[in-house]
Amino acid sequence: MFARRAIGAVVIVTATVLFVYLGGLPFALFIGAIAAVAARELCRLFHRSEIYPLVPAAVATALALVIDAYFASGLMPAIILLGTLAPLAWQVAVRQSPWQATMGWALTAVAAIYVGVPMSYFVLLRGLSIGQEFAGLPPGTWWVALAILGTWASDTGAYLTGMAVGKHPFMARISPKKTMEGAMGGIVWPMVVVTVMSAWITGLGPFHGIVIGALIGCAAIVGDLGESLLKRGTGVKDTGNILPGHGGMLDRIDSLIFTGPLVYYYLVWVIRP
Repeated sequence: MFARRAIGAVVIVTATVLFVYLGGLPFALFIGAIAAVAARELCRLFHRSEIYPLVPAAVATALALVIDAYFASGLMPAIILLGTLAPLAWQVAVRQSPWQATMGWALTAVAAIYVGVPMSYFVLLRGLSIGQEFAGLPPGTWWVALAILGTWASDTGAYLTGMAVGKHPFMARISPKKTMEGAMGGIVWPMVVVTVMSAWITGLGPFHGIVIGALIGCAAIVGDLGESLLKRGTGVKDTGNILPGHGGMLDRIDSLIFTGPLVYYYLVWVIRP
């Protein structure tokens, strides 16, 4: 099991570093593929409850939302409109009970938007020119790295702190193994990581590093709990098995769905002025 997780971790880290470095359309396609796979997993998650979202529509919409962010075409409203209305037209023609058809339609849009819109912010982050270059790489590279490393620090910090000293339950109705101590670790660890990055690489300074780190920690915990709620509601442990020893794609990006947009808007609303 450890070997599988180690292999999976190497694959994840290597692919992420490569495409973040490349940027441009390759990075957008990489993020789009992640969003498409995660949207498919979420649709199939609902299948366990005998609700059948239209998987191709959710996948195509999630991918289109990410690619639209790269080209800045302004088509997001049209993509969401088409991704919402087309599945309803399809459900009218499918022989299901009205309740199944209604829920299948609604959850098609939910799966696409829940994954596609937040993940598109990583493409926007990669294109940001706020801040300074470092090691010959544009600032957008480091904003993406900050969001990802801060999120991983939160997930890892929560797990290790909870394992070491966790005693008091935290959100036990959703995730029985989580503890208050683990949640605190999930906030403190990204504060340290982001503060170091802010002082060394991005030039933000320690104050903004501490604030962004704390916000990333809180957002990552909410994102993780949100996916745990969906899995508990459908009786599923992992959303898939695409990554050796790491479950599904949605299991890997549940926190990033919350942290990517948060970092983007902090930079645009707080730093840029």
